[in-house]
Amino acid sequence: MDATTGKARGAYDRLDAAVQRRPDASRESRLWNLTRLAEMARRLGQPIVAEKHFRDALALGVTDNFLLAAYSDFLLDENRPGEVAALLKDWARSDTLLLRLAYAEKALNRPTAAQRIQALDDRFSEAEASNCTCRRRPASGCISRMTRLVRSSGPRKTGSPNANRETQRS
Repeated sequence: MDATTGKARGAYDRLDAAVQRRPDASRESRLWNLTRLAEMARRLGQPIVAEKHFRDALALGVTDNFLLAAYSDFLLDENRPGEVAALLKDWARSDTLLLRLAYAEKALNRPTAAQRIQALDDRFSEAEASNCTCRRRPASGCISRMTRLVRSSGPRKTGSPNANRETQRS
């Protein structure tokens, strides 16, 4: 909680110390903690430290949608869409990762971007038509992002999937 209430430095230091004390923790636990450390380092304006934590988490070999989304947001904010496209090329089945892949491909002017955007639109239209609630929360933020994506030349720092986090959490 401290990491999001103005006490991020202390929260980061405590979590980092705990991770260092427990090198024998499970891979899943290490992944979760390293991802949190990466996110805190981002908020603290330390992109090099954040990237090290993200890479350490990825190196654990545990497939985790949240880690892939968080790292992709980081890479998009750092204007590195090529790395996002490579990272997520096989993850188009996940709505959250498909959104980031579409952003990356749009920024790279890849012809596949239009297909990715259409796939997102189709998924949310289908869910809406069938009264499926599984995509309702993501759709609220996703629709506005898709509109910006279609109209823009690519992601910007303020237009990345991470920018509308509050809408996703409501």
